Parts: sequence; C-alpha cells; structure tokens
Amino acid sequence: MPLQIRLGRVAMVIAVALGACTARAADPLAPCDTSLGKQVFALCSACHALQPSEPAREGPNLLGVIGKAAGSQDKSFKYSPALVGAKWRWDAATLDKFLTNPRRALPGTTMTFIGLKAANERAAVACYLQGAAVIGERRQSRARSTAPPVG
Repeated sequence: MPLQIRLGRVAMVIAVALGACTARAADPLAPCDTSLGKQVFALCSACHALQPSEPAREGPNLLGVIGKAAGSQDKSFKYSPALVGAKWRWDAATLDKFLTNPRRALPGTTMTFIGLKAANERAAVACYLQGAAVIGERRQSRARSTAPPVG
C-alpha cells in the first residue's frame, strides 16, 4: 500500500479517536468518575472553594456552577469582563472547552490555570461539580426542613 494512503488512514483513525474523546467528555450519559473528579479538583481547590460556607478565593466558589450563566454564580466574586460577556452556560461541553485551555477558549479571562489536557479528567471534573451541587442542594433542603419556624 502506498505511503500516502497509509498516512491518510492513520490520520483518519486519529481524527475519529480524538472526536470520540471530545464527544465522550461532553456526553451527559457517559459514565461519571466522581473519584477522579475529586482527585483532579484538588488542583482547582487551590483557587476555588466548593462548600457553601467558603468565601471566594483567587477564583469564585464553584458550588452549583453547573447550569448557571458564566460570571454569575458567586455574587461575592469580581469576574473578568471576558467571562461575564461570554454568554456561556456552564455544562459538561462548556467546561470541557474551557478547561482544555482557559485562555485560548476565552481570551481576556483572568484564570491563570494552564488547562487539563486529558479529556477524561475534564469530564470527571464536570461530573464532580454536578455531584457537589446535588449534595449541596440536599444539605440546604435538610437545613431548611430542620430549622425552627420563624416568627
């Protein structure tokens, strides 16, 4: 087989594999690895809190960020104009794009993180953030139901 045809087939296989990785990272039905997400989020926790009582750090608190408009989640944090103007809604696909290389995905962002190169790590972080939001909602609901009546 001529070299040109073999190289074309190799390129096609690589393109399909890369497409599958990207699609899987943004697929809400893909298996969710919250263990890996928690492990990878440890890198993020240097700048981002994930507990309701924790204030913003270098970056905003990310509890409940999934489903929210970019630049709107943590009212105590001053977001960059680039993020506020992005008109993004945080979901697995948007996080995948942003966490790959934040400054390339959104020029003007103040996030200095270089990015996560592994698609499975980006998907796991999105999954972990979604799970943290569900746990946070349950805790808040329990706190409301056990609180003494006002008045």
